[in-house]
Amino acid sequence: MRIAIVNANGRQVGGIETYLDRLIPALVAEGHAVGLFCERAGSARNAELAPAAEVARWCVETTSPETALGSLRAWGPDVIYAHALVDVRLEESLLALAPAVAFAHGYVGTCISGAKSFKFPAAEPCARRFGAACLLQYYPRRCGGWAPLTMWRLYRDQSRRLALLASYRKLLVASPHMVEEYRRHGLDEKAQAVRLPIPPPPDPAPVAPEWRRSGWRLLFLGRFDPLKGIHLFIECLPEVRRALDCELSATFAGDGPARAECEELARRISRLEPRVRVEFPGWLTAVERDALFRQTDLLVVPSVWPEPFGQVGLEAGWYGIPSVAFQVGGIGSWLVDGVNGRLATARPPTAAALARAIVAALTDAGGYRRLSEGALAAAKAHSMETHLAELIRVFESAKGQQADLMDAD
Repeated sequence: MRIAIVNANGRQVGGIETYLDRLIPALVAEGHAVGLFCERAGSARNAELAPAAEVARWCVETTSPETALGSLRAWGPDVIYAHALVDVRLEESLLALAPAVAFAHGYVGTCISGAKSFKFPAAEPCARRFGAACLLQYYPRRCGGWAPLTMWRLYRDQSRRLALLASYRKLLVASPHMVEEYRRHGLDEKAQAVRLPIPPPPDPAPVAPEWRRSGWRLLFLGRFDPLKGIHLFIECLPEVRRALDCELSATFAGDGPARAECEELARRISRLEPRVRVEFPGWLTAVERDALFRQTDLLVVPSVWPEPFGQVGLEAGWYGIPSVAFQVGGIGSWLVDGVNGRLATARPPTAAALARAIVAALTDAGGYRRLSEGALAAAKAHSMETHLAELIRVFESAKGQQADLMDAD
């Protein structure tokens, strides 16, 4: 099959590109012809996507939309696999070339800001159906910034994107939560969840963490943003330490706009509770990340916005590390309470609820061992082989629909 992968970036930028960098060589290895069509060439400081794979490449930025589209048309894709394009008109032109499948990595077309969350009076998930009434909520509930022109532009763009999604043969998402999100927006027959591939660590047999009485090592890994709930994680640490009656260390790896505020909050907590140690190492290299996972007992995912999926929990699962998270968004598609971690109630998300879930995960040796085993089993269920099988079935169905339409004509 000839598969054209379409993405905004041609180099490594974020999670979407990490996924594509793993997917493209796997498709080539399965015998498919793969092409990569991108809008932006990107900085030479960032690694090119799948550089070792035999892939045809077209870039709008280095040629022109017309030239790139013409070259892709001449290549003759059987199916287009689209991700996070910026230019809606370009996306419309691509849809005319071949049957297309989209992957919605976030709340494309269903939220003005894309965060699907209220920030006032407290941060919490939003379950509204996208529409004109969202404009009335935007300022009172602090859905985004304060610029009215930006609000209107984002609303208009998201409205166009929601309409455009109906033109795809299939809309893939990472969780049943996102399937329901798009079904509520009229895409009942389009939306389908597939299991994202979560690759194993370099060492195929990492040492699983052990239950310990002397001290626990907790980890947050991600972007420092208010909707990530990091402040609730920090605030709950004294309560967790008192309940477990042991030393407690928490590492907050990553960076972002809320980092300085989180560091100040952590300093205040540590002064009040000396047996709580907190570290902020910043963003990590792959080697540093692997080493940190091997020193971690529990991953905490304190997001208060409805994460479409939250794959960091499964990445930790490869090391036998259970997770604790609020029950928001797609988290529950991989984190099953009492199986591979603990879920905290999110109505609303509070530090006390998070503390109770963390303590429940670490209370006894037998329970912790079962959560660790469950975490590894959950990660193994998200293999590249499983993902490829699901993906190719979707592509073949889209290609078959196109053939049926041509026969009918």
